[in-house]
Amino acid sequence: MCSFGAGEQLEFQYTAPSAVDVTIKERSRLSEDGADQHGNAFCTASTRRDIEPNMQAEMAECTEGDDVRIGKLQDNSVKLIDGIFSELRAISRSTVTMFNWTHGSDGPLNLYGPTQAWYSEDGTTWSRYSLVRLIRGSFFPEGASLVIQAKYAQTDHVIRKVEAEAQEPLGRQLFREAWGQLSTHPRSALVIGVTAAEVGLKSLIATLVPGTDWLMQEIQTPPMGKILRKFLPTLKVKAKRVDGGPITPPKED
Repeated sequence: MCSFGAGEQLEFQYTAPSAVDVTIKERSRLSEDGADQHGNAFCTASTRRDIEPNMQAEMAECTEGDDVRIGKLQDNSVKLIDGIFSELRAISRSTVTMFNWTHGSDGPLNLYGPTQAWYSEDGTTWSRYSLVRLIRGSFFPEGASLVIQAKYAQTDHVIRKVEAEAQEPLGRQLFREAWGQLSTHPRSALVIGVTAAEVGLKSLIATLVPGTDWLMQEIQTPPMGKILRKFLPTLKVKAKRVDGGPITPPKED
């Protein structure tokens, strides 16, 4: 997914729907000795929230050593923390997904591994919690065919997509699903991969030719190979080769 230089990390600062900071850094450069040792990188999502003094006292009372005992908290406190946890988890997962989509990196359908949750009153001393404000999740970039250097990452583009609640295109989701099944179910991977290509091609045509979305979805289209060679080269595309020429499929022999 991404390669890091010494001391390098990716930072994403969100303001909507609430203020959340997300960082991605290489696991080998971490000093934490967490229980979760899966994956090659860490994605950390954190937020700051003001809580009532009585709840703050409740959290302190329920903290034993490095852990907050959820069983000792009141139901409304647990519900509040659950909501914060869910928001952090959703934003961190969306960040990883949008990052890969933005940079054209593929990989397994579920890149995100096990998560850990933490709570802190001062941002320095953290107590482990099953559902809480700071979420750290490992993910697995080793299955990706394209690795992006962190210094070239388009973090602002990713932030805009996440805050706009953008969704990864269906064709890309299917492609990654096919990629994930390649070694275990190659025939299924082939069928899903072809479907991904067809869905992606129709979506591309609908984007390049405004007003054709309904036709692409409802009307039987010619074989994909014929569309790629006969129709696609006639469309005006945004991408260009380094020499300025259009990107078109090679001619048939």
